[in-house]
Formats: sequence, structure tokens, C-alpha cells
Amino acid sequence: MKLPFGKKSPPSTGALAQPRSRGAQALDIGKTVVREFGRDDMSTIAAGIAYHTLFAIPPLLVFVVAMAAAVNQFSSVPVADTLRDSIRDSAPQQSQQLLIDMVDGALEQVSGGAATIGGLFAIALALWSGSNAFGVISRSFNRAYFVEESRGFLVLKAQSVFMTVLLGTLAIVAAGLLVSGGETGGWIADQLGLSSVFEVVWQFSRIPLALLFLIVMLTALYWFAPAV
Repeated sequence: MKLPFGKKSPPSTGALAQPRSRGAQALDIGKTVVREFGRDDMSTIAAGIAYHTLFAIPPLLVFVVAMAAAVNQFSSVPVADTLRDSIRDSAPQQSQQLLIDMVDGALEQVSGGAATIGGLFAIALALWSGSNAFGVISRSFNRAYFVEESRGFLVLKAQSVFMTVLLGTLAIVAAGLLVSGGETGGWIADQLGLSSVFEVVWQFSRIPLALLFLIVMLTALYWFAPAV
């Protein structure tokens, strides 16, 4: 083809690359995800988190039930009754009686020193298993951020214990607001001599407060877990 005066023909680049279909692009993304998943050994990390979390759940449940029994005895908040109702409504049929017996046993022991000793032992087990789980989570965050662990063993362990206490406390408070928040609000109003307006405001605000605690949990996890 004859070009106008002063114009030069563009250099030959060969055949133009054909645009790839969306299906091919999605297939490439899937292959990349699978390859990176195996390279980062995510299945082993997930198994480690599940293993340590599983060992942390039973002592945490014992501690929560013991604290609920103590609150039930020393205040007018029927926490134990609320726990029983929640177990009957939500727990699997096979484990309902076991959980109810756990609540009743904690109520019988809370007046003596057995509950205190059992609670302290449960706290120690929950902290140990929970801190191990947080250590595995930290390693998974480091993989995601492509960073090496720069914290020493003692620093990492102390941070893991601190985060276990923080996340566990926030989770217990959030669950308490959802399960027995109404009764707790009524007890607070009676103790402080507040009007019924406080109870109405509390009923509407306890669910947003529980969600706020969950948001704080995730924020703290993303902030403290990776070594960045």
C-alpha cells in the first residue's frame, strides 16, 4: 500500500495476539491458586490451626460454664438458665444432655473451691492451646505477606498468649451479648437505678455492640499476627 508523502510504514510485529476468552483466563487463575496453595503448604497450616483450636475448645467451654455459674449465683442474671435454653434450642440432640450436665455440675461446684481450681486449670489449658493456634496463624499470615518471622520465641509466645486472652475475652463478651444480653441489661438497670429507657436502648444496641467486638477481633488479628 502506498503511503502519503513523509509517512513511513510501521515496523512489522507479526501476527497480533488474539484476546483470550474469559474461560481461559479463569482457568489460569485457578491453576495459579492451586499452585500457590501447594507451594505455601496451606493444608498443613490449616491442619495445625484446627488441631490446636480443637484442644482449646473444651477447657474454654469449662471456663465459660464456670464463670456463668458464678454470675448466676452471685447476681440475679439467669445466665445458667439462658445457657440451658440455648443448648436445648441449638445444640445437637446427641450432645444436649452432656452440655446440660456440665452446666449443672459447674453450678454445684461454684460455691466451693473446686470451681476456682478447675477454672484456673481450664484457663491454663485454653491459653496454652490457644497460643499455639495463634502461632500457627502468625506463620500463615507471614506466608501470605511473604515475610520472614523476625520476632524471638519469647516475644512471639508472649504476644500469642496476649492475643489469646484478648480474642477470647472479646468472643465471650460478644457471645454473652447475643445470648443473655437482655437479662444483663435488666440487671445493670436495676443495680444502677436506671429507667426503662436504658433497657430499651440496650436491647437495640447489644447486637451492634457484639458485631463491633467481632470487628475489633478481626482487626487485632490482622494487625498483630503477621511480622510486618
